[in-house]
Amino acid sequence: MSIQKLIGLFALSLLTLNSADAKPKGKKKQMNYRPDANRPTLGLGVGMSVPSEQLDTFILRVRINPNFTLEPMINLTQMSSSETTTITDATDPSISSSTTTNTDMSTMGGGLAMRYRIGRHGTTDMNAIAGLGYATYTSETSVEGVTGKTVTTGEATVANIGLGMESFFAPRWSAGFDVTTPIYQTSTSEATSTESMSTGMALAPSFKIMLAHYF
Repeated sequence: MSIQKLIGLFALSLLTLNSADAKPKGKKKQMNYRPDANRPTLGLGVGMSVPSEQLDTFILRVRINPNFTLEPMINLTQMSSSETTTITDATDPSISSSTTTNTDMSTMGGGLAMRYRIGRHGTTDMNAIAGLGYATYTSETSVEGVTGKTVTTGEATVANIGLGMESFFAPRWSAGFDVTTPIYQTSTSEATSTESMSTGMALAPSFKIMLAHYF
């Protein structure tokens, strides 16, 4: 699904909400597109961070009841990159040397977010969000032609809070956004010859637009 379609569906959900509220009283009652309130439901979806230009968020939600939703998170990443740097002799452009640096990086982590409905209006829910996450990573860097490599390992823990809006525009379909920020984070890293550790409280808001379907 393209980014344009995702944003279009998000805008359509808001338009549906506004048009429903504008209808005179006495008309047909507005449809309730929310999942079944009498049983837990599973939600899957995708989203993107703003100002990202690609889908970079995958959603897994367990809607326990209309007011409470659990959102487990899993992060597994394996990346490899290679960068070549060419240096040309300033006095003789025909003479140059190249250095190729290879980097392999892997991350593994998980967390849990909790969403609690604090308000509703028409087909739209407003949720308070709180979550906790943990991740570890390993990075190996080597230079071609040079013996040995630099290995860096680390781990990080973060606690988040925020607000989310979810508008149900079709049966079991919703579009919405989350605004969250870390309120506490700690990280440690260890390289071949150095170690570092940091702990702090900082506000760094992030904004995500999401589309989800509940089963």
